[in-house]
Amino acid sequence: MSRIMSGFPREKVKIKKSNNAIIDDVEALFSDDTVLIEDVSVVIEDGDYILRTLPNGLTEEYLVVNNGYISGGRSIPSHYQVTVKKNTILHNHVNNQNSSKVTMNSNYSFEELLADDIRRCSDYLLNPNDETGQSLYIDITGRYDSVIENFGSGLYQYFAEQHFYDPDISGESLTHNIKKLHNKMLVYQAKNYPSRNSTKPNDILQTIQNSKVFIVHGHDSEAKIETARVLEKLGLEAIILHEQADLSQTIIEKIEKYSDVAFAVVLYTECDLGRAKGESPEKERFRARQNVVFEHGYLIGKLGRDRVCAIVKGNVDTPGDISGIVYVKMDDDGAWKMRLCKNMKAVGLNVDMNRL
Repeated sequence: MSRIMSGFPREKVKIKKSNNAIIDDVEALFSDDTVLIEDVSVVIEDGDYILRTLPNGLTEEYLVVNNGYISGGRSIPSHYQVTVKKNTILHNHVNNQNSSKVTMNSNYSFEELLADDIRRCSDYLLNPNDETGQSLYIDITGRYDSVIENFGSGLYQYFAEQHFYDPDISGESLTHNIKKLHNKMLVYQAKNYPSRNSTKPNDILQTIQNSKVFIVHGHDSEAKIETARVLEKLGLEAIILHEQADLSQTIIEKIEKYSDVAFAVVLYTECDLGRAKGESPEKERFRARQNVVFEHGYLIGKLGRDRVCAIVKGNVDTPGDISGIVYVKMDDDGAWKMRLCKNMKAVGLNVDMNRL
């Protein structure tokens, strides 16, 4: 007998009938909200459930909305094109070769589970500790790795090829990972269950990190300190890279880790001299450090242009490739502080300009 879509691999699933009888080892091909089943000797009815076991041991439950029986013709055999709706997470699973098990009630919907785990992440981030965090980390990585796309991307001690999350992670690395996963879960919730979360996906980062501002700087310590003092007066937390723990990380790894913020300030100061090839030394102009220009572009890409403010102190040549960026002059009268406040306020940060 010819097979439909013969080049695609099948999975073995179970069919749960309304009387709780189970039919094992049914071959199925999943495609979004449709499941192709060619074995018509299996009776599939509306209201049945298809149970799919994922590689991580998690079992998904799909409600049969329409069995989609197709009577065969000359070249196409009879088969089911089942319309389904993903319903609940059911059974125990073992997370990433770790022996800890998570038992789920079959009546506990995925939406409710996700909301509860988001709450647990929020509670942990308010009061981080390794014991609570490691247990939470094992739970959420096992549950959502196969559900949320690229769930492990950007994490420490994560091995993408094996989808292995090291359960022994701890300290700041653990907090960093849970913070990233929390953000991804919130985005997934906002997209798929908007009634649960009215926050737009693009605003999730601000929701989680709405008091942290990353400062990019060169060698001008005075400008750096003054900017940090302004942010602290406004009740914000200034994140300065060299003040953060290294944890044996490279510079780019530290930038990735500590730039989960609501806003960034980039300081262009007179640190280097440069000129075009062929120009005379008299044509040399002050320029910011190369790391400042790099981090400026990186943060625009990560946070969005409206969440990055470039402040120029002195007579500094700014990069031509991002000339569409608005630069704020760090003047002696302090007007730059008000402009910085307005920029942060425009994207939703809670700042009180009267505190300056």
